[in-house]
Amino acid sequence: MKITITGIAALVLLLSFTINDTQLIYPGYFPEPQYNFTKNPLDSSTIELGRNLFYSPVLSSNNTISCASCHSPYNAFSHTDHQLSHGIHDQVGTRNAPALFNLAWQKKFMWDGSINHLDMQPLAALSHPKEMGETIQSVVKKLNASAYYRNFFTRHLPTVLLRGKKY
Repeated sequence: MKITITGIAALVLLLSFTINDTQLIYPGYFPEPQYNFTKNPLDSSTIELGRNLFYSPVLSSNNTISCASCHSPYNAFSHTDHQLSHGIHDQVGTRNAPALFNLAWQKKFMWDGSINHLDMQPLAALSHPKEMGETIQSVVKKLNASAYYRNFFTRHLPTVLLRGKKY
């Protein structure tokens, strides 16, 4: 069975929210989120998939680096022990991983604000040659080749087809 996914980037980042019956719960004193959840609604299965992908090295070209390698849950989902984050082959990147929380309330991402949409932000690290050094097409092939991910999609997201698209 071939699988396809939309919004793979957003799935990887939607980890710091509290989910209750697929609703985002946040304090009453918070403003409305900037992220448009109507285009990528919260769902327990997609949240679980995002969490699995966040901690899986399958997203890197040599299967050694996960998002959590730099966005450490022990350091507020950031990278604190080096000035710049380390990627595949222990290469030093060009930026340090910022903390990942309250992302639905942000309009710009990366230290310089160069990414303007949450769904696209993870693609920067995924495709950077010194960070994860991977392409979305290759990730899709690896996910399709994985019995775990094929079974996950079959059980939890049977209507989703996983294929790579150029962004």
